[in-house]
Amino acid sequence: MALVHVTATRNAMADACVDLIDAEAGDGYLEFQEADNSEAATISFSDATAFGAAGASNPGEAIAGTMVDDASAAGGVVTKFRIYNGIAGEILQGTVT
Repeated sequence: MALVHVTATRNAMADACVDLIDAEAGDGYLEFQEADNSEAATISFSDATAFGAAGASNPGEAIAGTMVDDASAAGGVVTKFRIYNGIAGEILQGTVT
């Protein structure tokens, strides 16, 4: 059995995730990590509005706003990422291939 989300559901899911990233004071951020969880680089999202709302032109997708480069990135072999809100609460994670 396959599960397919209609556009309204996909938009609501994307917007709920964005709301969690924006929920706390400070900038949410994207952290790239190596296999041992060490940080390779961190990119900060715009404060308060990290992403735009999902909508007709991008159903089920939240498009990132301005991001700030990591000028002091350690580098390394990135295998995963984690996204956090402004108080380091983890919102989601995934692999990088």
